[in-house]
Amino acid sequence: MRDTEFYDPDREPFVEEEEQAQGPDIWQRGSKVIMALLFLCVVAAALRLFIPEIERRNQLEEQALQFEKDRAEKTARVAELRKEYDLLKNDREYLEMVARDRLDLAKEGETIIRLDRSLNESGVPAAK
Repeated sequence: MRDTEFYDPDREPFVEEEEQAQGPDIWQRGSKVIMALLFLCVVAAALRLFIPEIERRNQLEEQALQFEKDRAEKTARVAELRKEYDLLKNDREYLEMVARDRLDLAKEGETIIRLDRSLNESGVPAAK
């Protein structure tokens, strides 16, 4: 009869040492491969779900920047037009100058000299 309190593992043959010397069996290797493949599938599914949303978000941010730029340009144009309106309404000299310029009129003794500068698309005078 053996007393479990005085169990000596060195006296009994250890069967698992032979199995460990051979290496893990095919089932252990297979389960590791399957776990790796499962992990890759989960990562691929997450990428497939989130990449289109990230691209859409980037497009919307670019669109928002373009709208903000357009808004700033239009605000500047409105300020310019309001200034011109105030000048036309309140400054008689400016009104007279604009009217004579648009109608090609001159006061007595004045000579009108016009320089026609054709501008290309980039705003630079075109060479003749």
